[in-house]
This record gives sequence, C-alpha cells and structure tokens, in this order.
Amino acid sequence: MTAPSTVRRRADVPHDQLPAQAQAFLRQRHNELGMPGLARRWREVRAEIRASETWRPTYDELAYGARVAWRNSGRCIGRLRWPSLVVRDRRHITTLQDVGRELAAHLDEATNGGRIRSVITVLAPAAHTGPPPVRIISPQLARYAAWQSRDGVLGDPANLALTRLATDLGWSGPTRRGPFDLLPWIAATADGGLHVLAADLAHILEVPIHHPDYPWIADLELRWPAVPVISNMTLTFGGLRFPAPFSGTFMASEIATRNLADEHRYHQLPAIIAGLGLDDRDRLRADKALLTLHEAVLYSFEAAGVSITDHHRESRAFARFVQHEQAAGRVVVGDWSWLNSYPMTPQDPSWSRYYNTGQPTPALLPDPYCLALTAGHPRPGHEPSPRQRADVPPAAAATPNHAREDTCPHAHPPRHHRRLTRLAAAAVTLAAVTAGLVGVSGGPAQAAGCRAAPYSAKFGAADYFMQYDGVEVISYPKYPSYYRTTSQCRDIQVRNTGDGVDFGPFYACVNFYGRSGCNYWTYVPVGQWRNLATNVKDGTKFYIWVRIDMGKYYGFRAVGDW
Repeated sequence: MTAPSTVRRRADVPHDQLPAQAQAFLRQRHNELGMPGLARRWREVRAEIRASETWRPTYDELAYGARVAWRNSGRCIGRLRWPSLVVRDRRHITTLQDVGRELAAHLDEATNGGRIRSVITVLAPAAHTGPPPVRIISPQLARYAAWQSRDGVLGDPANLALTRLATDLGWSGPTRRGPFDLLPWIAATADGGLHVLAADLAHILEVPIHHPDYPWIADLELRWPAVPVISNMTLTFGGLRFPAPFSGTFMASEIATRNLADEHRYHQLPAIIAGLGLDDRDRLRADKALLTLHEAVLYSFEAAGVSITDHHRESRAFARFVQHEQAAGRVVVGDWSWLNSYPMTPQDPSWSRYYNTGQPTPALLPDPYCLALTAGHPRPGHEPSPRQRADVPPAAAATPNHAREDTCPHAHPPRHHRRLTRLAAAAVTLAAVTAGLVGVSGGPAQAAGCRAAPYSAKFGAADYFMQYDGVEVISYPKYPSYYRTTSQCRDIQVRNTGDGVDFGPFYACVNFYGRSGCNYWTYVPVGQWRNLATNVKDGTKFYIWVRIDMGKYYGFRAVGDW
C-alpha cells in the first residue's frame, strides 16, 4: 500500500469486490447442492455487507466452504475424503488463551485415540480494518526444535528460524536438550505482537520408530508426531479469510523420505545404510535404505494403533477422486510434482496424467505473512524441501497509484516507534529478484535521507528465499540476522534498481524486530527512492520485506551479503 493515510487497509478484499465474491460463493453452493432459496439468502447477505462491510456465513456455508477448499487443494493427494472433513466453528474465539485451548482440543479430536480424523478449526476472521484477532505463526502444531552448536544442529534443521524466534520470545526449551524437543506454539495478535503458547505435550501423540526385522533401528531413538496439523492455514471464500489450522493423515513417504531421510532434515540414511551393511559399491543402497525406513514407519504406526497411509493406496484413492470430480462436471486441479512424490512410480495411477494448475475458490492456503516470518533455510543457496514451499492466492496487478490487496495484512508499527523525534536509520537500496542488486547504506543526514556508508548489502541470484506461486514475499536480511539503525541517517529508504523489464516495481515495508508485521506496504517504482519509515530510535533492529508479483512460480532465487 502506498501509505496508511491514503489507502485504507483491508483484511479481506476491497469493499466493492466483496459483494461479488460473496454472491459467487452462494451461487456456487446453491447450484452444486441443488438448494432453493438463493435469492432470499443473497438479499440477506447483501444487506449485511451494506450495514457492516462484511458478512457472516452460517455454519452450513462455513462447512461447505472448508470442505470444498480441501477439494480444491492441488497439492493434496488425499482429497477423496473431502466430504468427511470435521469442521470446528470457533469464529467466536478471540483471545490467546482460548485459541491455545482450541488448538489442544483440535489435536485431541484429530488424534481420536489413534484413528486419525481430518479436522479443520476455523478461527475468528480478519475484520475489514485489520488482521484477525489471533493467527498461528507456527507452521505445524508438532514441530521439533533445532539447536545450533559448533558441532552442527541437534534436532530438525528445518526449524532453525522457528526455534530462534521462540527463544527470542522467551522460550528456553528443556533443561536437557535433545533431537526431538517439541516447540511451543507461536501466535500473533491483531496489534502485531508475537506470543508463545505453551504446547501441552499431553495432547501431542508421538510414535517411536522401530522395525520388526532390524531391532537396531529402535536404538536410533527416532520418533514422529501422529497427526500433521498445518496450523498457519488461511481459509478463503466469499471474500472472507479465516485463520484455519487443518489436519489430515500422514503418508509414510512424507515421514520416511522427507522428514527423517533428507540431508537437510534428520539425515538418517547413512545410519540405515551402515546398519544394513550395504556396500559402498551398491548403487541402490540409498533406495534400499529408504524402503527399510518406510517399512519401519509403517510398522511403527500400525503397531501403535495410529492411522497412516502409503503412496500406492493414496494414488489409487486419488484416481477415484478424479473420476468422481469428472463425473460431477468439475475441473480437477493438481500439482503433479506433489501428487507423485518419491517413491511413486509410473505404475501408480496418479503418475500418468497431468491436472489443471489453477487455484479455484474456496481455497485453503498457507498464510504468506506467517511463512515470511518463519523464513529460513539451514543451507543457504540450496533448494528447500518441497514441503517448505506454499501457494498464496494470486493478487491483482499493482499500479503506482493502487496497491494490491495484501494476502495477509500486517499491523502498523508500534506507536512508540512513530512518536520518536530522533531519527536514526539506514537507507536501503533494494532490487527486484535474481539479477538485480540490493544495497543497504547509511551516512550523514540529508533532506531526502541517507544514501551512503556505513554499511551495505547486495543481493544477486544464488541464495534461497521464500518462494510462492503468484507472489514473492522476501525478507532482507534472512532471519536471524537483522539490520540496525544508526545515528548517521534520518530515515529508512528503499530504492528499486530493477531495469523495468525483467525486474519491475515492487512493494516494500519495514518489519521491526520482535513485532509480527510490517508498518505498511509502500509502492516502489523502478529507479526511484521511497521512504519506508521515519522517527526511528537509534539502534532499532529491523528487516526489509519486499513483495513482488511474479505470476507463475519460476524458481527464482536471490542472494544477500550484509
């Protein structure tokens, strides 16, 4: 957004689009279900929008929207069960304490004594003037900490940034640290504050990993949570957006091939290869070790009485889902690379065809703001695991005088930052992705702000950053690093050094360290400077967030040096 004084912040969609989207959703539901009464219901919703600038779906409308959002999730292979989704309507919950209790209740209902159920908990939506009362920053409700030391990482390296964020917020972790220390839950409130919610371990069922034929695998002391609860999800339909943690059932390959085997995760393949005594000259030793780990995961879950599925079963189930959708006259959306993850083969029915790659609504997608806040990768310059990527809804094209609606709105900076009269910040020069360069600098105060030393940063095309379909949300520098204001500059500025062809305009904002959101999004045309913040106290830690409309995902990367 160009400035808070000229552009009204919105949490859902522009007011002139809300009626059309609400009407489209109602029409879709009534037509699909063959329900009468569409005209009457639309009159009610239209009157509600006129009176309050929003509308409140009934429970049946909410449940329909949530289930169809799962049906529309192109990266999920388990969608045959979409009609059975348990929808928990918790839109009345607005406090941190109550949200914490609801997350624990979600875990209990989804775990169901080991007979895992797919569950979604829909929390209070964003108001038309700001973000939702509470949203969950943690990507999952059961994640293991990553403890950095000189000897490497103890725990799950994928959670280095999340662990650092939790400790910055006051969490100390267990006295005796280990590789499977469950992280607390992190939530953001509407005022931009970040908060730690203690995760009650009694609600998180874990499964120890062992193998019926190789008892030494139990000696590795591996384990994994029974239920995957993706907690940073946003449910979108009818022009509304709701924080909505969602859980399903694990597929064994996700645990064995990705979480436990990936080199930048728990990296257990060398231990499995050694335990099996496989020869270094065996070209298939990694495949044999992976299959053994698969066997161990499947056996362990089944022995513990916990539901789990496998890739062959899910591929056949997805083929039936496709048949049902086509029989209903609906277009099947899907991301082939996610639907056919290793160790699927051409013999699996989902392998041999491609799917529409669009994103219809209703939609269930990770919150891009939450993803950006927990961005980080243990091996900069390397591709992230596919499970670290996420879609966000496409945004409207931006113009210099009209900001695109932020998929996930941010709170303004804390008032005490804006009231300070002493200005001391760094000027920031940023460029749009890949070949563009980024420089951060500061120097003697000038009328237009500082644009010289004492420090600088450049970004090119060799480092990892958060990648989404449709919109890139990039944080400079990468967490846990940060910029710090000095007494030599007057304000924080950004300059777009793109060429206007490959690298065009973007939006930028300041995220003050320890706060959960930006001050406001500012449009930055090619070749021009823009002020992002003024009156900032000396020594204030901050990040620069950049938002770029990239259209379809191309895998671009950027590099930082600060």
